[in-house]
Amino acid sequence: MHQLLKIDFDNRIFGLDLLRFFAIFYVMNRHANDLILPFANKQFLKVFELDGVTLFFVLSGFLIGRILLKIYFAPNKLRWKDLKHFWMRRWLRTIPPYFLVLTLLVVVKLIQGNPFQTMYLQFYGFVQNLWYPHPPFFGEAYSISVEEWFYFIFPLLLFVMAIACRQRSKPVFLLLLFFFITLSIACRSYITFNAYQMDIPILSLYKHHIQKIVVTRFDSLMLGVLAAYLLRFYPKIWNRYKGISFFLGLMCLLAYKLFPWVQFPALKAIAGLILLSVGVVLLLPMLNAMHRVEGKLAKFVSVISVVSYAMYLINLTLRQVLIDYLPSGTAIHAYFKYFLFWILSIIASIIFYRIIEWPVLKYRDQLFRKQEI
Repeated sequence: MHQLLKIDFDNRIFGLDLLRFFAIFYVMNRHANDLILPFANKQFLKVFELDGVTLFFVLSGFLIGRILLKIYFAPNKLRWKDLKHFWMRRWLRTIPPYFLVLTLLVVVKLIQGNPFQTMYLQFYGFVQNLWYPHPPFFGEAYSISVEEWFYFIFPLLLFVMAIACRQRSKPVFLLLLFFFITLSIACRSYITFNAYQMDIPILSLYKHHIQKIVVTRFDSLMLGVLAAYLLRFYPKIWNRYKGISFFLGLMCLLAYKLFPWVQFPALKAIAGLILLSVGVVLLLPMLNAMHRVEGKLAKFVSVISVVSYAMYLINLTLRQVLIDYLPSGTAIHAYFKYFLFWILSIIASIIFYRIIEWPVLKYRDQLFRKQEI
């Protein structure tokens, strides 16, 4: 399998693969559980649920942050060419598969007799959920929009500020980083305050007006960037306390799971995502130190990590196909669709990665060499 997918296990950090594995597992598990909810204990299923997208955000911020730190604090002169190089590698990684799936979904809608909506065009510009709720179409796209704006705005402002200040400094980097964190917290606080003013239940707004909006989610990514900053400039502390940090991270995740958010909806809206993100950040020193791990299970984890983006793009559509075209109404039907969803998602993702993503990535690496971190 790894030969089919062209995976070089020796040059992968297994701990980060493990984090990405759990991130996609939690996303998939949440979607899969909807198939069996009428015949399963909802509270029991919730025990194994976590916001996998937030895990992806923190990990993405960490990895992208390491690249940006290398570029920003390089001894040579800061060049716009470096920023263009960074953008092209990011966009060739994420946009072609996204545009392909998006276009196929639009075409299917039109074939089914649905009229063309200008809303579809918003998805091509990643503006469908900037500061307003995500449309009821291609639900997975909300997080991709958050990431694409992060890839674009944060590096651009870093370069602009460096040129304006005629220097590259740690305080400027941290100032911009904490500005984005503050912006997201402020936006969530504003939405929460308005909900109280209008006597609207906050939890009813949480999913679409807080969790899935671009400006309210930058903080998770920026906390990942902060982790990259700590690794670069304080490596001794990063490595010395990775065991304690990992334990504290697990405690944060446990606290996030056990805290009675329903009783404190405003606290969840404003600070819940921060607690989860900080928990993931605290896991990173230990996970980043876990390099190659032998065994078939470890290789399976890495394979799922590699195809996780494909799995994220197609899983909701696949689930909808199973709902629409397979029988429902009994527990046997529900659990059959549940297991079929998992199996088909993995197989389809491997195929998608091999015939769509991998050729594009190979072409990208020919045009724009990898930026080592």
